[in-house]
Amino acid sequence: MKRRIIAALLAAALFCAGCVSEPETITETEEVIMPEGIELESEIEDELIYEPEPEPIIPEIPIESEDLTLRGNTTGNSINLGTAVFDGEWIYYFNGTRNRNLYKIRNDGTEKTLISGEIIGQGINVLDGWIYYLGFHEEEIFIDYDSNDGYWLLADVYAGIFKCRTDGTEITLLSTDYTEILSVVGDWIYYINRFCNTTDTYEDFIYKMRLDGTERTLINNARSSSINVVGDWIYYVETRKDNFGIDEIYKIRTDGTEKELIVGAVSDGDSINRIIVSDGWIYYNHYYFIGDGNFFNSEFYREFNKIRTDGSEKTLLSDRITNFTVEGDWIYFSEGVLYDEINHFHRDNIHKMRTDGTNESIISESDYIYMVFIPNIAGYWIYFRDFHPQKIGSTRRINIQGGELELVE
Repeated sequence: MKRRIIAALLAAALFCAGCVSEPETITETEEVIMPEGIELESEIEDELIYEPEPEPIIPEIPIESEDLTLRGNTTGNSINLGTAVFDGEWIYYFNGTRNRNLYKIRNDGTEKTLISGEIIGQGINVLDGWIYYLGFHEEEIFIDYDSNDGYWLLADVYAGIFKCRTDGTEITLLSTDYTEILSVVGDWIYYINRFCNTTDTYEDFIYKMRLDGTERTLINNARSSSINVVGDWIYYVETRKDNFGIDEIYKIRTDGTEKELIVGAVSDGDSINRIIVSDGWIYYNHYYFIGDGNFFNSEFYREFNKIRTDGSEKTLLSDRITNFTVEGDWIYFSEGVLYDEINHFHRDNIHKMRTDGTNESIISESDYIYMVFIPNIAGYWIYFRDFHPQKIGSTRRINIQGGELELVE
């Protein structure tokens, strides 16, 4: 048998029983039906109301558009000289002003571990228990101003392409080819050989070799830069050696076939200094001149564009971006060195915006950043070089959501 209790009486009973707040008024026509066998307590104990503790704010890790189980680093990091990489468990990075040591650290900043104090390098790729990188060694060189004056300088001299275990052991020289960008994808290492030892001339041709350094293979014999290996394609900038040097964007199969033009030159003196391929789009800086053919009478234009990898849907996103990287749905960038006429110093800021050009915001606005250079995304951190005159090439990092700058030591 169901007991019917008039809601108004229940409200009065709750009020008298010492509830913390007055209950919501209920009309007399509403009834509360108690299930059979359930008795209404004559006295209701006071209830303590606890405010739930706020959830800690955990930065969102950018959604990686690339599968890092198949490649050693993202295209964005590789193009920006590969100073850091996140493999899902550890961030591997080179520290300091001259990449003196190789470290790993957890994404939350704990368990910082020195892997090797003997390695000087960049171009870091981590895959299947191995670290691939571009190595340097210290050498004393003589800087000759003229025939009567000069001085000796301790400098880092390029040594070649290396690999070592993730614990720093088994350091192995794979090639002495001179390159600045290294991309490890699948069973191959892709790179641009800047200098030909046999002819003693610059060539900038694209090569690949196996992970053990064998099967060195020429892919193209045109002056190339900014290579992005995505799937079976290599996207890159090719420079023609006429006039000021004209840059155009091409793609070519990883076996060297099916070369295709994607972005042609607008005018003489076209410059495309960096491209990053992400999620079917090519993002790039484009500098060019429009005029009567005379360099000094031409007007300078700067664009930051994106275009589909098939050459369609070219879209202007900004006219202010210099250094940048792309990760997931976000573009992280700087505008270059700005001069503060009031305080008389140079500074730079780190910004981010959606890949469609919306939702722009400043991540860091600091008087202590001179120029943001080669930004790398690792976990929820932005690693970058700050070319401050007093700390040339110092490595810093900042959370992708903002916060305090950290000097990477």
